[in-house]
Amino acid sequence: QPGALPTVAFSTLKQDLARRDFSLNCLAMRIDPGHVGELLDFFGARGDMARKELRVLHNLSFVEDPTRILRAVRFELQLGFKMAPETEDLARWAMATGTFDGRGGERNKAELVRVLEQPQALRGLERLADLGALRLLDPGLRWEPSLAAEVERVWTQACALDVPKRWLPPLMVLLARVPDVG
Repeated sequence: QPGALPTVAFSTLKQDLARRDFSLNCLAMRIDPGHVGELLDFFGARGDMARKELRVLHNLSFVEDPTRILRAVRFELQLGFKMAPETEDLARWAMATGTFDGRGGERNKAELVRVLEQPQALRGLERLADLGALRLLDPGLRWEPSLAAEVERVWTQACALDVPKRWLPPLMVLLARVPDVG
């Protein structure tokens, strides 16, 4: 079912790598005698890395695991990569279905924290909003351009004060905008 964790079973190396999120996570290195250090690239990861592109391995990747959208944004921030156009279209499509609205889960929350820990946390929030991925946390969560200055201000203060969980103030700013249910 969409968003469920996979059942893991014994498989070949290529089958195992095919379950990864992005091509760049599919590189393997041989360690068998006579081939030690030989790089295996079944899915075109080297080309994607040269182009600084994130590419999912199949069309239902984000439906299988919407956390991959959050991870893609984190990789964009950390690595300076950009989602390949087809991958970005698939992320937008997965979010537009509404299947995952409000189904944040611990994995999505943990990945959001990783995005908010990045020096470009503001850019990460804007990117998640652009993709419609804030809906993973709450369907009522909306990004407003006016939030940018507030998020930047609390992020800068958290860094200056060396706040241990500097991701928390930007998250609080964002969550303060969630409409009351009652």
